[in-house]
Amino acid sequence: MLDHGEKLIINIPTGSIQQAQAEAIKNRSQMSEALAEVNRHYIERIETEWQEAADLVAKLNAAMLATDKVRLYQDWLKDFFYRRMEDASYATEAARTLSNIEMKLSMGLCNKQDQQAAKAV
Repeated sequence: MLDHGEKLIINIPTGSIQQAQAEAIKNRSQMSEALAEVNRHYIERIETEWQEAADLVAKLNAAMLATDKVRLYQDWLKDFFYRRMEDASYATEAARTLSNIEMKLSMGLCNKQDQQAAKAV
């Protein structure tokens, strides 16, 4: 015959365990998706920088006057610094997104009530 403690273990609903596992998988997939998005962004940025540099070299080689070369370089440099500012903003936002996901994982937030309580703090 089973004692009271064994009955409690046997009577644990398996649906809640499966639901918790599903939430953990969902949270991990959110982290994976966020990391994949960051990787895509920076791969696109590398491609853009490579193309911009190649275009600059071609234009510099085609320019005859030194003043034209200086203007081309100044235009490229202005765009380069603008892209760096975009990168800084993107990095800040990506870090915020990833840290929010990591916080949810580390706190074990599995339901909407817990997430709303964490946002209220």
